[in-house]
Amino acid sequence: MLDLNNVVKKSQEFPWSMVEAQAVLLDQDEKEAIRLNDVASSIWDMINGERTAGQIAIKICESFDVNSRRAERDVLIFLERLLKEGIIDVEE
Repeated sequence: MLDLNNVVKKSQEFPWSMVEAQAVLLDQDEKEAIRLNDVASSIWDMINGERTAGQIAIKICESFDVNSRRAERDVLIFLERLLKEGIIDVEE
């Protein structure tokens, strides 16, 4: 289970690209493209193997009109989904 201190990085096994400032993830198993919304694209863009989930949540608070508690919860939920799908990895 992720917490705010975990550093996350994009999996090298999952192709993606940016299209018109939105991240598009390519699910090769399902043969579909997953287009992320603005907030999710912002989170995706910050996943670099150096930032913690907490640091990402702070940036979400600064970029979008949301309080820290909600940003932390939403970032963790989103990152947990990505981790479960093998789209991101947690740095040890």
